[in-house]
Amino acid sequence: MIDNESLRIENFIKWYESNQGKYRNAADFVHNKIINFIKSQKLNIANSCTRAKTVDSVYKKAKKMVEKDGKYSLKYSNPQSQIMDFAGVRIIVYLPSDLKIISDAVERLFKDHILCDESGNKVDLLGKDKVGYLSIHYVVTIDTNELEYTDLNGIKCEIQIRTVLQDAWAQIFHDRLYKGNYESIEDSSIVRRTNLLSGSLELIDDQIDEIVRYYDSKNGNLSKKAYQALLNETIMEDSLSEYCETILNGKVEKYYSYKKVEELLLSFGIKTIRELDNCSNEEFINELKKLNISITIDRLVRYILFLFDHEKFFSNTDCSHEYVIDVEIYNLLDKFIDMKEICSKHINLKINDKGEKIND
Repeated sequence: MIDNESLRIENFIKWYESNQGKYRNAADFVHNKIINFIKSQKLNIANSCTRAKTVDSVYKKAKKMVEKDGKYSLKYSNPQSQIMDFAGVRIIVYLPSDLKIISDAVERLFKDHILCDESGNKVDLLGKDKVGYLSIHYVVTIDTNELEYTDLNGIKCEIQIRTVLQDAWAQIFHDRLYKGNYESIEDSSIVRRTNLLSGSLELIDDQIDEIVRYYDSKNGNLSKKAYQALLNETIMEDSLSEYCETILNGKVEKYYSYKKVEELLLSFGIKTIRELDNCSNEEFINELKKLNISITIDRLVRYILFLFDHEKFFSNTDCSHEYVIDVEIYNLLDKFIDMKEICSKHINLKINDKGEKIND
């Protein structure tokens, strides 16, 4: 290695030593955002961890050489900007089907700050004859308005999402295969056994996932993951119907008019099932399920949005139209908001105390 390249690496290492703590804080910041979201959605993961690359690891990466046209040169001409994984977060899940849920969470949390060219599923990047280093990788750039963390803005962080078996494979074989020289291994039987083991682990992962889904379906536990997948869907007639049926355990009737429901949701800026779910009051829904009354999808959506922000509800609806609610719903809503005061302010809100079914 020529002197100016050695000097460049030396200066780079000094820079990293002075900034390693910031990268450690960046990893913690990204990790906390993901874990807090996972907790809020009541998801289960196997494990998670963070790290800032060690100085030794950074040094080895910075001095890596590549050959081109018979000449060797440093792989990274500007390692400070080209190396993407100074900060890292790893999320380990139990099942392959969990990967999609966590991936969707990451894409929601960092949707405008994912470096697509540096992100992807490592399985998709492998050739058909390559050993499987399995995991999903994202590289995100931190961009936050939280004052205590604004010094982290612009820092990149790698996020890895793996199953337990994928992580076991990576922990055992990653350094041996990818930081060594796998291509130069001459013992074909070892290469074949390594490939077979990788493929076997992938098959075992898929088989476990399939068997778990079977047991869960028989035990009535499938709804949690199905529900999480549903939350990520755009609001359509079918997806909204499925959501309403799910949260009310099937105690919901068909639409009067999906178009009117859609217009109301759009007036609130709600385009996804998750955005609607974020407006929903869990305690209200649980109480609503106890009532022995008929509820259409239209009404359920209106109840959710009315309770979430009744002022916005009336500002976005036709003031000349009467909104009639059953007295049981009135009494239930009154547990959460002052219905008497709301009725006095909005004369088009009527109470049905005759036990009749109102088609509104």
